[in-house]
Amino acid sequence: MELKSYKHLFPTLADGSVHYFDHAATTQMPSVVIEAMKKGLDEGRANPWRGLYPWAEEATESLEESRRVVVSFFGAQPEQTIFTSGATEGLNMVAFGVEHLLLAGDVIVVTQAEHHSNLLPWREVARRTHAEVDIVPVGIDGRLDEAAFDAALRRAPKIVAMTHVSNVTGAAFDVFDLTKRAKSAGAFVVIDAAQSAAHLRIDFSSLGADALAVSAHKLYGPMGIGALLLSDRLSDVLWPAKWGGGMVDRVGTNDFVLTPVPRRFEAGTRNVLGAKGFAQALKWLQELGWPGVEALERRLMLKLDTGLRALPGVTVYGPTAEARFGVTSLSIAGRHSHDLAEALGERGICVRAGLHCASLMTSSLDPRGTLRISLGLGNDESDVDALLAALKDLL
Repeated sequence: MELKSYKHLFPTLADGSVHYFDHAATTQMPSVVIEAMKKGLDEGRANPWRGLYPWAEEATESLEESRRVVVSFFGAQPEQTIFTSGATEGLNMVAFGVEHLLLAGDVIVVTQAEHHSNLLPWREVARRTHAEVDIVPVGIDGRLDEAAFDAALRRAPKIVAMTHVSNVTGAAFDVFDLTKRAKSAGAFVVIDAAQSAAHLRIDFSSLGADALAVSAHKLYGPMGIGALLLSDRLSDVLWPAKWGGGMVDRVGTNDFVLTPVPRRFEAGTRNVLGAKGFAQALKWLQELGWPGVEALERRLMLKLDTGLRALPGVTVYGPTAEARFGVTSLSIAGRHSHDLAEALGERGICVRAGLHCASLMTSSLDPRGTLRISLGLGNDESDVDALLAALKDLL
């Protein structure tokens, strides 16, 4: 049975001259998203929540309509949904927004699989407050060390921050169960869903986490926009990490009154055009439907995995192909990942090589870094065939 292809919906990929396998870093945008943003560029620009003239009111309505789409897609509430520049900003907002809650000796739990965006902010906050970062090990199969996680929870951590899907191995953590256990231990739970959101249905209301961060550019939307979802119990104590216009109801000589959530966390001019593109990308994904998305990616992953394991000297990391979401990392005996990525790039095949901004995980697999192949809706069978043929030729 031939796989359904969405390649023709992407202007940058439709002619088949580029075989793009770097979706874990950034997805390409389908035509409907580009067209929505072009339309937005033709309209008069204004700052949302500022003016009373028509353009300003339209900007406010456009931003809030985009927020409603994000809310619907992730099963959140409007007052829980903050627009950010991306997952990195969202995770930083949480880390530095809870700094005032941390005392010397407090414990922050993270995992070995974390992207630097969900590791370095916590290390910096720990340095400032003299808290401790406890890193839970992850095996080369991508599995979390459950015994170590439970041991960390027995230390009554203030924060548990973890990825949903590893951007190195493609392994998914059972964040529903881990969140429940972490909250039972009294922790605030922070989820980095930057890698998972394009591959798995996420319902924030049922997940029970206190914060969840995503980036639009990994969800077939534009760069420079993302969302941070917050629980009520965290937003009540979270302190703004940025200060400026639009986040206060009143400023006096010696005091101020913050606006309600979410606007208190959205200082400055919001990226209205980016939000429009983000919302259109989410609507497009909803129209495709999760069953079709998952079926395409699963069958491409199985085809890729079978082909890679037939090549000489290839080591594929992480769980089985059935349990990997979007990402395959590998090493090839006697070949450096950077050399292979460059050679593939010269053939129009785009892959990633190195540590993938997740040094603790990647270096445990191969200290020199891995070759990462990440699938998305811009791929079809012809891409996988081209990649496997090129690798076979290079080896």
